[in-house]
Amino acid sequence: MPTGNQHSAINITAAAIGASLAAYYGHTEAGIYGAVGLIGSDLFLSPDLDGYASNAKRRWRKVGLHWIWFWYESFAHRSPLTHWPVLADMIRTAYLVLVVAILLFIGHTLYSGAPVAARFVYGVGVQAYGFVLAYPMPFLCAFLGQCAATGLHGAADWITGEGEKRED
Repeated sequence: MPTGNQHSAINITAAAIGASLAAYYGHTEAGIYGAVGLIGSDLFLSPDLDGYASNAKRRWRKVGLHWIWFWYESFAHRSPLTHWPVLADMIRTAYLVLVVAILLFIGHTLYSGAPVAARFVYGVGVQAYGFVLAYPMPFLCAFLGQCAATGLHGAADWITGEGEKRED
């Protein structure tokens, strides 16, 4: 099974190649967003968040937020919910957005009370949704980069013959 550092080397290489090809074909901006999504996914949203000792989990631990992924460890390692491209990426992204909304709500509640906090979080959500609709390319390219990172992760596990094993 590839180590976390080997997965990172694969993703960084793929990001560099993808961004270079995109720039060559005149899509520099899309290539940069995709590379950022690919590397960001490798650093913080790895499929291996379902394991305690993953590099991504260590990075979350350094900023004191590793606890937000507690539920993710309940999935079997390499289950479709954690390792399938697109499906697992949608789950991780949606969950991260939900956690940010909850943390915003809690923080604003402590500052100004629950009714005001609810309006604030709703307002932030509406603004963010409008921003994503107005500028979809950066978010779509970054999400596709995240999906590519998950696909490369699964391919590396499969090529080494470890993709079928399930470690709980």
